[in-house]
Amino acid sequence: MYSFDLNGDGVFDDSEMTPEAKDAMRRWSSDVGRNFAPFTGLFIAPIWSAMVYAVFALAYLIGNAFFRTKAIG
Repeated sequence: MYSFDLNGDGVFDDSEMTPEAKDAMRRWSSDVGRNFAPFTGLFIAPIWSAMVYAVFALAYLIGNAFFRTKAIG
């Protein structure tokens, strides 16, 4: 792929995308993110959200226990 980087900056600009470079990019790369989006959305996101919610709930309970103010009177 580096042979298609015409100016040698490590980034493929639109001006460097020749038909040969596009064909090589299509063969070399894959769209893993789009292929695994259903698995991420259905399985990983709920688990991750539950863990984050549990951490915040625990922090709230600890904060409430240690920093509870008493009413004067």
